[in-house]
Amino acid sequence: FKDVEKNSKWGAHDHVVFDRVLNDIDSFETPFFTTILTLSNHEPFEVPTEPVFKEEKDQKVMLFKNTAAYTDMSIGNFIRKASTKTWFNNTIFIFTADHGHPYAKNRINKKNPEMFHIPLVIYSNLLADEYRGCKITKYSSQVDIAALLFSQLKFDYSDFIWSKNVLDAAQAGFAYYGFVDGFGW
Repeated sequence: FKDVEKNSKWGAHDHVVFDRVLNDIDSFETPFFTTILTLSNHEPFEVPTEPVFKEEKDQKVMLFKNTAAYTDMSIGNFIRKASTKTWFNNTIFIFTADHGHPYAKNRINKKNPEMFHIPLVIYSNLLADEYRGCKITKYSSQVDIAALLFSQLKFDYSDFIWSKNVLDAAQAGFAYYGFVDGFGW
């Protein structure tokens, strides 16, 4: 990134990163795999846009919600721009978080599993029609993305012994989570 693009404490804002990735992908050979890590939704919660949320008792919660709104807007713009690319219809987009945050649920006790809920969105024209728009209600974690995705693509995922297909009714829902002074199952 150019110095002028590194305009936040963490580096480049999300929309800058997404635009860079779109530009870079055009030079990739297919098939390709790439990962994008966004940083705007981390403290100090800085965004280059006007705040969406202005009325909040807790200033940090308000800042957190505004960064989430900004990242959401950046993802939407990324998908709209990507939809014009030749590789779009053969691409699977997976959006998830690395961890939860107490501000997402207005400071729920860290021992409450609800604080560790994170989003997972799989977006693609390649997914099975019966699962379009479905909501996964079983407990799961990032390690389950492999089995979930491979099952959709009809690939063998038996080597992924720690991953489960949460769309399989026979699979129990569970997840491990950890925090500074504890863990949960």
